[in-house]
Amino acid sequence: MKSTTTTARGRATRKQAARDAAEAMGLVVRQSWTAAQIEERHDRERGRIARICREALGTCERYRSCYFWSNTGSASQRRREEFDTCEAFTWQGREIEVSQSLSISCRNFYFRSHVTRDGQRSTSTVLRNILHHITTTNTTTNNNNNNKGA
Repeated sequence: MKSTTTTARGRATRKQAARDAAEAMGLVVRQSWTAAQIEERHDRERGRIARICREALGTCERYRSCYFWSNTGSASQRRREEFDTCEAFTWQGREIEVSQSLSISCRNFYFRSHVTRDGQRSTSTVLRNILHHITTTNTTTNNNNNNKGA
């Protein structure tokens, strides 16, 4: 029979790893969080989603019609400007994935942007709607909180 001894730190690490795994699978983890902690967590998540949407829409605007541009830089400058990103999040029970890439040849820029909602191809309008919803929700919440103090 194999005997194992674990420290309190080891148990806490395993518990945290189990919580992280459950959260990654989308399971609700029961914890004794206060309402303020839950609200703070939701605010951080909404902020992360808003940042992803803003950056993706800004990149789309920047490289819109970029296939008409001509490049004058060296190969190392072109490689430094290229990127390939993929961000995923859940919004109101739907999986949203945003992937963007920029490749540069000697003469042209090639920008590709793909937005998927629950595995189905979509447009950047989804990101605009999410961003609009987050900003109007935050504005309404801030106005309500300011009125409570008066």
